[in-house]
Amino acid sequence: MRRGGRLVSVEPATAAGGPWALPGTAAPTLRMVLGTPGGAYVVEAVREGVYVVDAQGDGTAKTADERVDAGRLPCLHDHFAVDIDLCAEERWLGCADLLHGSVPRPRDHALRWVTDVLADRVGCRLATLPLDDGGWAVAERRGGRGQVRPCLVPAPSWCGSPPTAADRALLPSCLYGWAAAGQPWGKLASMVVLTRATYTA
Repeated sequence: MRRGGRLVSVEPATAAGGPWALPGTAAPTLRMVLGTPGGAYVVEAVREGVYVVDAQGDGTAKTADERVDAGRLPCLHDHFAVDIDLCAEERWLGCADLLHGSVPRPRDHALRWVTDVLADRVGCRLATLPLDDGGWAVAERRGGRGQVRPCLVPAPSWCGSPPTAADRALLPSCLYGWAAAGQPWGKLASMVVLTRATYTA
């Protein structure tokens, strides 16, 4: 398994069966309400598979086959995410759609970090980093290489039990879903994690 790298599917939630109810899955899942002043955008991030490296160093993606397809909406976006704090291998950093850190940093440092990551990695769309005060710094590439503007987003509140490491690792993918849907960061007023699927490796 590739430490720090994962394939993730981001999907809009369905409302069948209750507020933002979603079909079950055996893969680690994070379901969030991304709130705006005028409403909410509900997404789930599911780790689609893990990268396995063979003796020759070739990466292949294996997709979880336990996912339940009934009632699912079309996928919003599939992407390859890499945690820079866990993976420093150039071959994975160079092909990531989403680069993020897992170690919180001070606000000013984090804003510079996400900007520098996108400046160095021209194929990456989104960089995110947790803040030591609980929020997140994000930088998104829109259009050309120079169109990168860092901003701050609020800290998520977690329903139920405290978040696990797998939960926290999927949160940047929910932010990626927000960006993939074309939502502006200035409208993101709140983030609430609704439910999380239990996963046993």
